Formats: sequence, structure tokens, C-alpha cells
Amino acid sequence: MIDDGRSPVGRRRPARVYGIYDVRWRTDDQQELEYTVLRTVAFAFVVAAGAAGFATGVAAADPSQPVFEDNFTVTVGHSGNRDGLYELKCHPAGGSYPDAAAVCDRLDQLATEMRRGSGNPFTPVAPRAVCTRMDGGPATAHIVGTWLGEPLDTTVDRTDGCQISRWDRLVPLLPRIA
Repeated sequence: MIDDGRSPVGRRRPARVYGIYDVRWRTDDQQELEYTVLRTVAFAFVVAAGAAGFATGVAAADPSQPVFEDNFTVTVGHSGNRDGLYELKCHPAGGSYPDAAAVCDRLDQLATEMRRGSGNPFTPVAPRAVCTRMDGGPATAHIVGTWLGEPLDTTVDRTDGCQISRWDRLVPLLPRIA
């Protein structure tokens, strides 16, 4: 068949070679269908892989990562609920902190996220960071101690959008504020 560009079923072109003898011809519609199927399969694979990772939750401790005894002294003020001075120890969980085990689990999760590139949740907001201008209230927290074998001394407040986000990321170490 001579392709004059006016074929009623669409312009025809040689198909990709899938094997040595595959020299079929396909229309533009057939190629578009092939690409759609491939994109759908690829999308389904990505969703399935993400769901499998999500279903596993927090993975078991990585034996290549050392386990440190984390120690925190947290002073919370003006939060409206859990103000005061608390001691927290992790690995094993203990101290005067309410529900220390859940807090230690969250800190382990933050450590895993940090290793994957999400940043240290205790690092102060950069001085020139662009943050939304919103006031999250007068709550403040001062955290001193050791996390992942490194000394820690930071203050968290709710003076702008970046600080509010930082505070919320550290819940339940810091009280949830509505």
C-alpha cells in the first residue's frame, strides 16, 4: 500500500521493531493506544509500589544505623495545654514525658525521614526563609538534649508559617495546638 497521507484510518507508519521479524504497520491511533496502555501500566506500577511502601509503615530498625540513647529536656510554655518541664529518654523509652513510647516512635520516624532527605526537624528556620505571615499563638518550646548522638539545643515557637510547620512536625514531642 502506498501511503499518500490520506488514509481513512489515519496515517500509517512502521511499528517499532519488537523482534527480528516484526515489521507490522500501525496507525497513529494504534500507537496512541499503545502509549496510553504503557502509561497506565507504569502508573499502576508506581501506585502499587507506593502502596506497598505505605502498607509496611515504619520499617524495622536498620541494623546498619547505630541506635543512640536519645535524651531530651523539653520546656513548653503558653501552649494552653501541656505546659511545663519534661524529661524524655528513648531507647528505651522513659522519663516524665506523657506517652514517652509514642513520642520516641515519632522521633525514630523523623530520623528515618531525615536520612531520606527531608531535613533535620530540629534545625532552626533559615533567617532569610520566605514564610507566610501568620501568628500561631504565643506557644514556645525549648528543647535541650541529645538526638542521634548529636547535642541539641533549639527553641521552637509559632510566630510564622515556617515555625508553625516546624512545631507541627515535632508533635507529639510538642503539644498539638488547634
